[in-house]
Amino acid sequence: MQGKLIYELTEEDFREHGVWYFPMDDDDWEIVRPCLEESDTTVLVRTVFRGADGASYAGYVYWSLTDDIGHIQPNLFLPDGSSMTFWGGVIKAVWEDWIQGEAARLVFPITFESEPLLGMAQMTGQIDGLYYLDDDKRTQCLTPPLQIN
Repeated sequence: MQGKLIYELTEEDFREHGVWYFPMDDDDWEIVRPCLEESDTTVLVRTVFRGADGASYAGYVYWSLTDDIGHIQPNLFLPDGSSMTFWGGVIKAVWEDWIQGEAARLVFPITFESEPLLGMAQMTGQIDGLYYLDDDKRTQCLTPPLQIN
């Protein structure tokens, strides 16, 4: 299979194949392919996300033996077909820049559970906001602004 660019993956792709991997056999490190057997490369695993309001979303995490947000980089698919990441790396989170359109309807905290596929243990966790590394390389979380109803 030819593969896809990671940022072109859709909810449908993960319905068809629960695990995707980075083959690293190409010059483009953004290419992923469906993973059909255990792999020792970086893999993305189908995951269910649940907002504090009970809303459910499909998505994926980078499967990891650690629960560090920078390693698992959770991503969910929004109803409009776009995706939402909660990890910015060295790019400081700015709520208004990241949370637009359908993403503005997300209610935090958001919990997640990956599917235990291809022998990989299930990963679970909670997302409290938007994460990034500060100037000292420490993970910071920008929590949602309070909403007044």
